[in-house]
Amino acid sequence: MYITGYLRGSYEDNTPDKACYWKNGVKTELGEGTASDIAVSGGDVYIAGTVGNRYKDDIPSKACYWKNGVTTYLEPDETSLFGNEMPTAITVLGGDVYVAGENYTGGSGGYYYAIYWKNGVLMDLDGGSKSSAGAITVIGSDLYIAGYYRSLKDTACYWKDDVRTDLPAPAGNDDFSGSGAGAMAVSGRDVYIAGYYKNGTRKACYWKNGVRTDLGEGTATGIAVSGRDVYVAGSYEDGKTNKACYWKNGVKTDLGEGTAAGIAVSGRDVYIAGYYRDGETWKACYWKNGVRTDLPPGASADYSQANAITVAGSDVYIAGYYGAGDFYGGKSTACYWKNGVRTDLPPGAFTGGIRQDSGARAIAVAGSDVYVAGFYGETACYWKNGARTDLPHGDKSGRATAIAVTGSGLYVAGYFYHLPSRSDTYVACYWKNGVLTELEGMEANAIVFMVN
Repeated sequence: MYITGYLRGSYEDNTPDKACYWKNGVKTELGEGTASDIAVSGGDVYIAGTVGNRYKDDIPSKACYWKNGVTTYLEPDETSLFGNEMPTAITVLGGDVYVAGENYTGGSGGYYYAIYWKNGVLMDLDGGSKSSAGAITVIGSDLYIAGYYRSLKDTACYWKDDVRTDLPAPAGNDDFSGSGAGAMAVSGRDVYIAGYYKNGTRKACYWKNGVRTDLGEGTATGIAVSGRDVYVAGSYEDGKTNKACYWKNGVKTDLGEGTAAGIAVSGRDVYIAGYYRDGETWKACYWKNGVRTDLPPGASADYSQANAITVAGSDVYIAGYYGAGDFYGGKSTACYWKNGVRTDLPPGAFTGGIRQDSGARAIAVAGSDVYVAGFYGETACYWKNGARTDLPHGDKSGRATAIAVTGSGLYVAGYFYHLPSRSDTYVACYWKNGVLTELEGMEANAIVFMVN
């Protein structure tokens, strides 16, 4: 497991940030600077970031990448006097290293514009005066970058091998005020980009190879392709009500009032977990191909919520919780549902006569075993087939937020923090087979799991 990020410095005493990465919890420091993305190719580790101390105004940072800890500086943009190049993504194809990023002109009227480097050499993305690169991928020998640029208005676009293609929005309409691209998927030689444009109201859409498909009111934030089918997740407003939905091949499935919290696609079936409002009550549910199934809470429950979903064979597993009292301040009990049948995760809502909150945030299935990550009281924990294992984090409060099962063991990601003020000193961490590894108060930006 590879994690990249940096140890935060301080403006007060000009202490620099320290770029670093962790491999299976073992930290490697890269020196002064920040790290924003990581890629692993063969046995080599590539990290994009900057070198320098951003807390000193007279020492501009320098864009770079590291290969196995060795720094390669990226060619500066001579048209900018401020040294503000910022790498945001990195990918490797064969012996070529591609780094996407942006630059900032500085000054009171400053703006960002998109750039990228190939093997350290700065390339022109023809972005106009203002632009930003948000995603990068390589297909065969072609390089694709999705984002937007700004002239008079934001314009969604992508670049293929340095040549910009604007993603079309309605022409000749005085109400058009901008567009953006937020996600990209690739299937074979086809490039799919999800985003939106503003035409009086915000319109969700996606583009396939530059041809736009309008999806209706709202914003498209994610896209997936399965065979010939295109799935786009998003949301839209109906009056004062926010509604969850998804589109399959441009046809919207309205999931009703509420929130979609997780999605899984299995064959031709689309599963979405979430919750909706029924009068004054929030109810956990899932939709299969747009048909909602309510998930039964415990007796006397006032609310319930579904947070994560996975499909194993013909079985549907959903993690969440239910509780009594106010939705935002009541007491909750972690649970999961298998094919709609609820299993409470012990010890339940009471221990020694004291009411304790518990909640389930993530779920994974390996063979016949069901793993659920979450919390009980102020303790991060996970349950395996209903048996709870508390995860150590000293005398601090903790939460488990993600779980993965691999051949080398059980990994649970999360964080812990000091009480009584939860805003004090959050520490990212993970547990491998129950052993805590702290990540030293870092800010993590990317994570890669390598499966041998």
